[in-house]
Amino acid sequence: MKKVILLGAVSKENNNRGCQALTIGALNLICKNHHDVDSIIIVTPGNKKTQEDVINIGGKDVKIINQFCNKFDYYNFLLESINYRILKKTKNNFIKSFSNASLIYSINLGDGFTDIYGMKRLLMIFIEAFLVNVTKKKIIFLPQTIGPFNTFWGKILSKYILKNTNKVFVRDKKANKYLESIGVDYEEAFDLSVYMPPEPVDCVIEPNTVGINISGLLHFKTDLKDADGFENYDLLLVNLIKELIKLNYKILLIPHTYNAENPECADDLTAIKEIAAQIGSESISIIDKNYTAPQLKYIISKCDFFIGSRMHSNFAALSTSTPVVGLGYSYKFQGGFEMFGIPECALLVKNIEKNDIPEIISNIINLLSNKDKIKQKLEMVNEKKENLII
Repeated sequence: MKKVILLGAVSKENNNRGCQALTIGALNLICKNHHDVDSIIIVTPGNKKTQEDVINIGGKDVKIINQFCNKFDYYNFLLESINYRILKKTKNNFIKSFSNASLIYSINLGDGFTDIYGMKRLLMIFIEAFLVNVTKKKIIFLPQTIGPFNTFWGKILSKYILKNTNKVFVRDKKANKYLESIGVDYEEAFDLSVYMPPEPVDCVIEPNTVGINISGLLHFKTDLKDADGFENYDLLLVNLIKELIKLNYKILLIPHTYNAENPECADDLTAIKEIAAQIGSESISIIDKNYTAPQLKYIISKCDFFIGSRMHSNFAALSTSTPVVGLGYSYKFQGGFEMFGIPECALLVKNIEKNDIPEIISNIINLLSNKDKIKQKLEMVNEKKENLII
């Protein structure tokens, strides 16, 4: 029976439903490809104690072990890895797990393999790659965003990591030139969240409803490294919602990174409540319960149209053929929408001026009026989508 390690994933309690969706999609994909998997170790940044669970994936019970590692654990792994390379033996259970693993996959939280968020995360990925290398294994990078790498050390470390992969899947075309320049083969594939099926919930979505995800990251800007350029994000959302209400649409505000009981600093639900309070309309409803990623995917799929600021809220719409517009804060939005054949539906909202807002809203209303055509395009893509061989 195969033992698998999944790097850069999250536990099921994680507030970021996008990371939840990536992890669930990866687990489903791994088990579809390898029917003899009996356990999967999920390596997650954090300070919690190791958690064990048994979940049913595709009719089979699989043991899931959540191994949480903080930065001090990673430094220790690096030292232990060096000792292992020299002595060829170790007492470290974590390194033993790598040595005994049949397959090692990495998802790097979808877009974590870059230096734009600082070097700490990239150093952790480097240590993982070094540990895999000394145990004479290879990592398979499941579909994710690669780069960008803007610093000298970012380019050096990323090249080492990528050169020690067995296979690299990318979910957009942005990294292709870089991968080709360092001689790393790659394959384009859909985001992992498309392999996560929606889970029906008892939530009534009225006809003529536009679902909107408001990002706490862009609203509060406290957890965003490059916060400049989003000063008019709230104004855009307020004016957009008011315009949609004038057109007799019902508005369902849907958080995607949140905790209804214990909100964090960039909580979508808190941002949604603040925006809704500014508008004060009975046409607005709010999803304010702690739904899982599969459940939110179901809710989004029942909307007539969806507008998302969190990337994976958009993937929930794209992969269920729900007409959608993405309000992008980074280049990764464009690549994701290109994969689904509707690049015109990804709108960048960074560095917009107040006088840009009427044109952006007009563009969204125009796309909304063509929702049937968008739906047809998405249905064609989703019908041809095949299981990824990993």
